[in-house]
Parts: sequence; structure tokens; C-alpha cells
Amino acid sequence: MKYSVSSYSTVKALPSKAAQTGGDNLPDIPALDTIPTNQFVGNILAGTDDVEGDIRVTLENKARHISSPTDDTRALSRRTSGSTKSAKLRASAGGNEDDVDTETVLDVKERFPPYDGTGQLAYENACAKFHALPISSFHRKLAEATSIDIKHYGVGPKGAKAIAIPMVINSRVTALNLAGNNLTSEGLEHIVKMMVENDFITRLNLSDNNLKTDGAKLICEMLQLNDNLEVLDISGNGFTSHDSTILCEAIENHIHLKVVNLSNNEFGEESGKAIGSMISETASLRELDLSWNQIRGRAATEIAKGLKENICLKYFDLSWNGFGNKGCMELAEALSSCTLTELNLESNRVGAEGVVALCKALPDTDELKTLKLGKNPLPEEFAVAALELFLSIE
Repeated sequence: MKYSVSSYSTVKALPSKAAQTGGDNLPDIPALDTIPTNQFVGNILAGTDDVEGDIRVTLENKARHISSPTDDTRALSRRTSGSTKSAKLRASAGGNEDDVDTETVLDVKERFPPYDGTGQLAYENACAKFHALPISSFHRKLAEATSIDIKHYGVGPKGAKAIAIPMVINSRVTALNLAGNNLTSEGLEHIVKMMVENDFITRLNLSDNNLKTDGAKLICEMLQLNDNLEVLDISGNGFTSHDSTILCEAIENHIHLKVVNLSNNEFGEESGKAIGSMISETASLRELDLSWNQIRGRAATEIAKGLKENICLKYFDLSWNGFGNKGCMELAEALSSCTLTELNLESNRVGAEGVVALCKALPDTDELKTLKLGKNPLPEEFAVAALELFLSIE
């Protein structure tokens, strides 16, 4: 028997020259099992739509390469060694060693392609499998960058599948920006599965992706299973006050999140309790953006109460909400005990009464360095007086 090796499939058995010519029987040579050359590529080309399976196979292939890259080659070497010994035995019995088919000796060095730790090959195969349009800049940066920015590329759910698979392999990239790609919850599901396996990405931007309530649930799942994230932007995704309950709980319990952007959503008065609890209980958040929501009334009060108990927040953006005078008076009481260095209250319907309360609180706070009050309904002369007061405190 002789063996031929196809480049990407299996080892096939063919009749040997001795068998074809009716030569003497040679010692039996064990049949070679079918040996997959690239499990991940095979899975991609198999036509299945199981992205979680693709990610699992990718991880198994990666682990096999790292832990024991030569297991298969050792098995093949044993078989090849057996063929060589048969040749020597025949030669010592008076035969010609050259009569033995030397084509049974396999060049195993060419059988396995080099392992691609960047994920570029996996991305190419994933795009082919899912019929996704490849993004050249993403493909290039997989090998050379630590930060990948592909915002507004029209990735969509289908493209998210293709992006998720190489990011399981890649260990270089630490920041991924997918803003404005209309991922929806369908595409986010693949990104979440990738993030559960990826230990290197610490900055993730998923803003403006139409995630809605289903997306909020997936983000909570991701935060529960991935404790490496430090910066998360999920602004502009249509999250409601109902969604704030589960989102704030997940953020509150995350031990490494330092920066969170929840702006431009639909958090209203009902969200106050959840947000206030998150602010009071978190031990890691340094920056929080809640601008461009619908926070007013009792929600503003709850947030101010939470801020009073916070010991780590440095930057707080509340602009373009409806805190009003009452909300500002509550915030003023919290300033003396919190650690804020910058507070943004632009466009919050703050009048003279609210600004006076803030001015009175300033002498009691040592941390606050920046207070933004622009675009509020303040008379010009009052604004000038307030500015002079601020300068005198400085």
C-alpha cells in the first residue's frame, strides 16, 4: 500500500506498486485514520450556522496547538518508522530494500498549516461561511493593533458573527469599538459569547446599536461572566426605566468597571431607585455618564441620595436631564461628602434657587474642581454674580 496526503483533508490509502505487480507479500502496515488538518477551518466550511460551536472549536484548536502541537506527528512518525523497519528486514532476508514502497514515508511537516494567533485566517473563513462582507481595516488591525475602531461600518448581525470568531483567538486587541453598526440583540449575542471567552478586551463600545430590552439582558449576562472590562459604552440603545433595574445591578456588582456611559437612553423617574442604588454601592466606578435621559423628580432625588454615600466617583455627567431647582438642592447636600472632581449640570432647568444652593455647598467640598451650569434659565446678571462668587471661593 502507499499513501497520498491531500492538502486540507485526509490521508488516503492507495494500492502499492508491489501489490499492482503481484510481488511478494509485505508485512501489514497499519491503516491511517482520517486526520483533520485544521478543525476550525473544517467547521467553517462545513456550512453550519452554530457560532457558539465555531468559537468552541476555535478554542479547542488553540489549546491543542499550545499544549501538544506534535501529538499527531508523533503517531505518524511511529507508523513511518514501522515501514522503514519492514524495508530493512526485507533487505536482510536477501531482498532489495529499494523494492519497498518509500512513498509510505509522509512529509508531516507540510500537513499542518502554521497556527494563526492573530485570527486573520479565522476571519477570512468566517466571512466566507456567513457571506459577510470583509472589513479590510479590521482584518489588518488584527495583526498589528491593540485598539480596533470600526464604528459606523454597517456590520449588522451577520458581520458580528464573523467578527466574534477571530476575537476569541486574538490576544493583542484590548479595545474594540463597534458603535453605530445596528448590531441589534441578534448580533450582540455573538459578541457576548466572544467576550465570555476573551480575557484581553478591557474597553468595549456598543453604543447606538439598537439593542433594546433583549440587548440589556445580554449585556447583564456578559458582565456576570466577564470581569475584565474596565470601560463600557452602551449609550443610545433605547434602554428604558425597566431595563435600568437589571443593568444597574450588573454594573454595581462588577468589580473592575471604571467608566460607564449610559447616556442618550430612556431612563425616567422609575429608574431613580436602581441608579441611586448603583451609585451608592459601587466600589469601582470612576466616571458615569447619564446625560440625555429623562431623569427628573423623584429619580433626581434618589440619584442625589446615592451620590451622598458614594466614595469613588470622580466624574458625573447629568446634562440634558430635568433636575430642576429641587434636584440641584439635593445634589448640593451630597457635594460635601462625595469625592466628585467634575459635575456637569448643563441644560437641567436649573434656576436661581438651585444655583444658590450649589454655591453655598462649594466651600464645604475640597474635591470639586469643575461645575458646569451652562444652558440653564439663569438671568444674565445672576450668572455674573454666581461666577464672581465661584471665583472668590477659588
